[in-house]
Amino acid sequence: VRLRVQLNPLYPSESPPVFTLSAPFLSSQDKNKLTGVLESVYLDNLGECIVFLWIEELRQFLQETMVEDKSCGDEKLGDDIGPGVSNLIISDQDSESRDTSFCPEIYTTE
Repeated sequence: VRLRVQLNPLYPSESPPVFTLSAPFLSSQDKNKLTGVLESVYLDNLGECIVFLWIEELRQFLQETMVEDKSCGDEKLGDDIGPGVSNLIISDQDSESRDTSFCPEIYTTE
């Protein structure tokens, strides 16, 4: 999964960041559902920094989606839930150089 977030000059006080989501293994229905979840997180947290909240929602969504997909069969679920968030690109929308930073993989103890 790749979540690209562009922060504009009015973020976070007056406008949300712009995001694009790339998840080839998710169905269109799941992508639309995830987009709705991210938009809802923004609306619930107006004026606050939400990028890390989005990442947490994305992680939870992927865990739930992977568990639902795997629980359809008779196989027992292991610790591996499939691919997680691998890259987060943050860039300033007005930056001429489009300087980007990559975050490391996110690991959790859950």
